[in-house]
Amino acid sequence: MTIKEDVLSRMHVLLGGVDGIKTVLRDVDEFPDVARPTVILLAGDTEAVPEFQRSWVKGEVPIMVDMRPVVLLLVSGDQATVGADTDELEGRIIKAIMSDATLPTLISRPGGVYYDRSDYRLSHDLAMACDVQIQFRVRTAIYPNHP
Repeated sequence: MTIKEDVLSRMHVLLGGVDGIKTVLRDVDEFPDVARPTVILLAGDTEAVPEFQRSWVKGEVPIMVDMRPVVLLLVSGDQATVGADTDELEGRIIKAIMSDATLPTLISRPGGVYYDRSDYRLSHDLAMACDVQIQFRVRTAIYPNHP
């Protein structure tokens, strides 16, 4: 497995342990109609870290990258509680990822696991629904000779 797959697999396990989440999915291209609250883990983008780029060096040197996995939190409920329920679950997800002792051991130094941002989307219907994109950043080295 690659470092990226190791990180995403660990995040998937952590999300499965978050109290209150009914379903955890990974890398789906359509959001299925499943019981909410649901979490969907997406691999997200990966980009080279500009300050660590050494384009003049070719070959076997590691490349520092930022992986940007996205956790989609899908919550629905009545108007009086959906906001508070969403905030509570978002906090539990961030705490689960950021406080895990194993996740940092999967990446190289200098690197780390960071919370970047959340993006809320509310939809008003007969029942309120709230979808939150929680974006993390995982900085690590990838090695050209590693699969």
